[in-house]
Amino acid sequence: MDAVITEFRESQIRSMLGNVRRTLLIQDRAYLLYETMLDERMRVAMRRFQEAYSRSGGDLGALDLSSLRLPQDQDIDFFVIDGDNVVVRTTFDKDQGLNIAEPGTEIAAYLEKVRRSGEYATYRATVSRYDGIKKFAYQVAEGGRHLLEVGVSLSRHSASLAGVRLETVPGDIRQDNDMLLSLHVFNSSGVSFTSDENGKHFLLQGERREAMNHAMAAGQAELKAGDGVHYRYFQLAPTESGQLGKVVEIALDTAKLRGLRNGHLLILLGVGLVSVAGGLAASLWLARRFSRPILQLSEGVHRIAEGHLDEPVVVDSTNEIGLLASDVEAMRVRIAGLVSRLEATNQELLGNYDLLIRAFLKALEHRESGTAAHSLRVNRIAMAIGEAMDLDERRMNLLDWGSLLHDIGKLTLSNALLLKPGSLTPEEYDCVKRHPVLGHEVLRELRYLGGALEVTLHHHERYDGKGYPHGLSGEDIPLLARICAVADAFEAMTSDRPYRSGMDRARACEEIKAAAGTQFDPAVVEAFLLLPWRTL
Repeated sequence: MDAVITEFRESQIRSMLGNVRRTLLIQDRAYLLYETMLDERMRVAMRRFQEAYSRSGGDLGALDLSSLRLPQDQDIDFFVIDGDNVVVRTTFDKDQGLNIAEPGTEIAAYLEKVRRSGEYATYRATVSRYDGIKKFAYQVAEGGRHLLEVGVSLSRHSASLAGVRLETVPGDIRQDNDMLLSLHVFNSSGVSFTSDENGKHFLLQGERREAMNHAMAAGQAELKAGDGVHYRYFQLAPTESGQLGKVVEIALDTAKLRGLRNGHLLILLGVGLVSVAGGLAASLWLARRFSRPILQLSEGVHRIAEGHLDEPVVVDSTNEIGLLASDVEAMRVRIAGLVSRLEATNQELLGNYDLLIRAFLKALEHRESGTAAHSLRVNRIAMAIGEAMDLDERRMNLLDWGSLLHDIGKLTLSNALLLKPGSLTPEEYDCVKRHPVLGHEVLRELRYLGGALEVTLHHHERYDGKGYPHGLSGEDIPLLARICAVADAFEAMTSDRPYRSGMDRARACEEIKAAAGTQFDPAVVEAFLLLPWRTL
């Protein structure tokens, strides 16, 4: 008899877990759909953030974050984070001065990875300090001193998910299982997704936390408390995002469990069968009601994310999912129009920028014959190195402009100095060494050049700190300037000058290789030596 009772109890618990798991899957899919839409808004917001930071020249006092919030983006917050992961500027006052990632934590390792890659990245915080699930986007700011963060709370966007909330599950199950006292789902940190009797999310502690940790390691655990409660813990397989609930806690009334041995077995067995059948029927109904519309909506959002903006989003639903689909379709139409206008404007601006840069080069060529040709050759070599180092499109554009303009400061030097046929005196050489600073002064008001200005300013710095104008060393020298330094040196060594002939390319490569770690960044040299240098 005990074996039958135990099997019956376990079947009820399996039914409860199945209901929770199905609800989590539906909830998680819905959140992922919201996230996909929010991701596009966050990406656009990050572009505005980068442009505003670039215009400010990295001066936080001149950075107006409030102007970044458009009327439709009042749910988005902006953060500037320093090298110690401390928030130094934000639209969310509660986080001003907050260290968002203590050393050794998972988020600290993630942010370090973002800083190394320089790429746009997103992160989903399961439970934030204030209002539930949040989504963050990160990207290194121009110059690399700060990390820019854009954040939005998914909890503010969950009104349409009222019919598939995890909060409704314990009450529904309890109606058919009177031995169930409570049911909660926790993340790996012990924070609940379900609320307590006061309507609050809470942190699991004490013996219950220890049992939960054991379930995380072993798959399941149980705890018999002294107050007549039998706790069971089960680890859930990851949901689609891998970010929602991790462990289910079921609290059972031990007195009701003993009642199974006191003549209620047949009644409870009947109720259990009804519960299982009802749970199965409910699952099938939920699948028919939610799966097809959600799948259609998911496919539409994925098409938008992949850039297929000419295909409308159509969903066979008139409930909350249908309303959500209408919003997605309206968003698709708006994005398609914006993308078309932005592409036209961007091409026009890039064309104007290129014309301006070519005008600078032509002016420099009039001052010193051969300088423009030198800049074009340095540009070609630098771009080849950038491709070998797999730089993203944004940094390749900056490298393109920066390497073309790296010697623009020579426009400010006198003809007597610039066109002198012989060797320079030490005093004259000191004057020539000022051309990076002078070039930066000429260009610094052209905000759109952004990180390209750092190439002009720092392309004569050395990896060992013995260069000029600021004596920077190692990775304190901007990467694009380190690339330009190698390209500039190779072009200078292999080109003829009035006072000497150009060096053989093979020998020039050996000179570059020998200077790795002293004059040049070893990683840049390694990429350079992979190039077909005979054709550079």
